[in-house]
Amino acid sequence: MNNNRDVGETVQITIMALLLTVGIIFGVYAAIPIKEHNTVTYVSWTWDIPVYKYTQHSDKSWDSTPHGAYNVRTKKEYRKTITKKDAKGNTIKEKVYDTRFYYNIDKWDFSYNISSTGIDKKPHESSAGDIPYNIDDPKLGDIKRGNHSEKYECCINGEMYQISKEDWGRVEKGCDITYKRHRFSKKIYDIQFGNLLEE
Repeated sequence: MNNNRDVGETVQITIMALLLTVGIIFGVYAAIPIKEHNTVTYVSWTWDIPVYKYTQHSDKSWDSTPHGAYNVRTKKEYRKTITKKDAKGNTIKEKVYDTRFYYNIDKWDFSYNISSTGIDKKPHESSAGDIPYNIDDPKLGDIKRGNHSEKYECCINGEMYQISKEDWGRVEKGCDITYKRHRFSKKIYDIQFGNLLEE
């Protein structure tokens, strides 16, 4: 009986070791950069302005409520189990009940992006109209904007690859580039002009 259990444990350990080895090999394989040479079909840019909406949330917490909470309700609820000794020295487990707070609170939530995009070299924000950056005393339903984010890409063989803003400024439609990328990644780097694969 013990022999069967020992064999089963050995097989389980062997399988786990094999899976770990395969995982390490795959990780190393994925981390090794690939050097490629291709022609850029076109370049593109995208700027996104995030817009946030002031929204009511229902939440709960132990011990206290955060600043701004309202419609606060409390309820005795099971919180945890503790282990302690009784008068005779025996170990016993005891359930602990505590006050839990239920409340509403208003927060800024991401709502949508105002996007602008193009395949030229003139990136710019789309108009956010009169949406403010900040509101001192927001009311439910108010909206505000954040700072825009930027993404720069180039198209190679029908696939879009993200590149740095600096590289995007140098790369043009139709130019030949040599670059590095990691397997399964949509980002390229170490961009150089011309076919340098033989170096």
